[in-house]
Amino acid sequence: TLTGTGTASVAKWSFKVNGSATAEIAELDLVDTTLNNKVVDGKIAPGTDGSFAVEIDASGSEVAVDYTIELSGLTGMPTNLKFYTDSSFTTEMPISDGKCSTTGTIALAEVDTKVTKTIYWKWAYETTDIATNDPIDTTDSALPDTTFTVKVVGVQQDPRS
Repeated sequence: TLTGTGTASVAKWSFKVNGSATAEIAELDLVDTTLNNKVVDGKIAPGTDGSFAVEIDASGSEVAVDYTIELSGLTGMPTNLKFYTDSSFTTEMPISDGKCSTTGTIALAEVDTKVTKTIYWKWAYETTDIATNDPIDTTDSALPDTTFTVKVVGVQQDPRS
């Protein structure tokens, strides 16, 4: 009979969002992210737009990371309010069942470099169907304050793929 020992070194994992490794990130208010100044303070309206950044930090990880940024609870939002992944507002994050999301990857060689993903939003002032959308915008202006949830999930990239 021969005997021996076996060892394994486990790769480290680290994942932070906006500097936090806890289950919660700071509250986000679209009003605070608006780029327009022709609406009363504390409100958004048709014609306003803005952006907010999500900083993803996998520093110290020893594995590649796949991440998802999800906005959920997007029911009760203004009808023409859309989210995008680009500053030219051309790559829309489609809303389905009150949710929209974007995904990305941090390669193993890049895990010590923070990734900043910017989400852009725009409430179009006028659309091509003005006769239909103007009454919708008027109705939407009576909406109560609406809220949504921002969830960022990071997972180890499957080493088999």
